Amino acid sequence: MWIHAPDRALPEAPILWVLDAASLFPSVVAAMEWLTRRSDVNAVAPMLLAGIDHDPRDRDRRFCDFSFVPVDDPAGQISHVSWGGGPSFAELLCGTAREMAASAFGVETKSHALLGHSMGGLFALHLLAEKPDAFAVIGAMSPSIWWRREAIENVLRELTDYRQTVFLGAGGLEQPGRAMTEAEVRRCKREVLTNLEAIAATLTKILGPGRVRLKIADGETHASALLTLLPRFLRVASDGLRGCGSTP
Repeated sequence: MWIHAPDRALPEAPILWVLDAASLFPSVVAAMEWLTRRSDVNAVAPMLLAGIDHDPRDRDRRFCDFSFVPVDDPAGQISHVSWGGGPSFAELLCGTAREMAASAFGVETKSHALLGHSMGGLFALHLLAEKPDAFAVIGAMSPSIWWRREAIENVLRELTDYRQTVFLGAGGLEQPGRAMTEAEVRRCKREVLTNLEAIAATLTKILGPGRVRLKIADGETHASALLTLLPRFLRVASDGLRGCGSTP
């Protein structure tokens, strides 16, 4: 588990949870510290930061913990991976991990946001329905909707009368349209942008247009889009959490 308390964060500040922390946490910390130097200009309020990660050598465990249903994989490329650990991981994130964060920060906040990328983004979307009261703001960057699109759409359609703010982001180069390597072509076949636009439309009907933000980073890839869109997400998170009475 990773934690960071910006110098400018109030004791009762909300917590932003970052999945895949070994890869993403340093960038989120850097962005938070830089942008909150002038919160009035950048519209980003200081937040406590907490991250949770998997053993980087255990890729199969990550697939398992971030999934709720089996993968839709007709080609059989990753159909062998474990799946279905999402409910247990959600309980860990919203239970033991929060207790550890409260102890580390010396404060028990009731306002939380969640940021996930790729499979972590898919997991974050599932939590909208699985744990509707757990996070006021959800950030799903390049979420792996291709894992089983109809399953996540069905889950989200069950949402009623919820008030989360959702930020959806991806890179403009995550679908065909230029010369690509073989690996990039395989990824693009997952129709990241098409899937994301469909999920955005579904969520907008449920939550309302003011609570769903879709941003496509032109010229960015699956890896670089998150870095480009991170400041925008932090602004949206600050605004969404302010509605909870947690940010100045």
